[in-house]
Amino acid sequence: LLRRTAPHLLLNVTRALRSCARNSAALAVLLEQDGLRLLWSHLKSSDHRIQASAASAICTCLHQQKSGLAEEVRSLGGGIELLVALLESPSEAVLSAACAAIARIAVDPRNLAIMTDYGAVTCLSRLAVRENSTLRPFLAEA
Repeated sequence: LLRRTAPHLLLNVTRALRSCARNSAALAVLLEQDGLRLLWSHLKSSDHRIQASAASAICTCLHQQKSGLAEEVRSLGGGIELLVALLESPSEAVLSAACAAIARIAVDPRNLAIMTDYGAVTCLSRLAVRENSTLRPFLAEA
């Protein structure tokens, strides 16, 4: 279903996959079926709700599967750059989800170096003046 283009469907599928990713067996199937790459592709959506939901699902996958995904994240061509670019979004939900995903990805030193090269630290520091109580915990973690 991640290959579909209907916005309402994609929004619900990304939300459902986020819930499924909390279960290790379901997460294993998701990763086996190339779900992480497909979720990542929806960060390019023009719909902020889909971007936020996809980033949140990615974050859940990375939180549950602590080992082995660092290399897979690096293998997603332009994926880290795309995630850092989301830090320029006008949507607080997208910013929160992107910060949460960045915090998970930055645990790996090589991924952290890549994000630093793409200007993640500068983008994060620009967000520090925001007063949004939903964004601030994720921003602080990132």
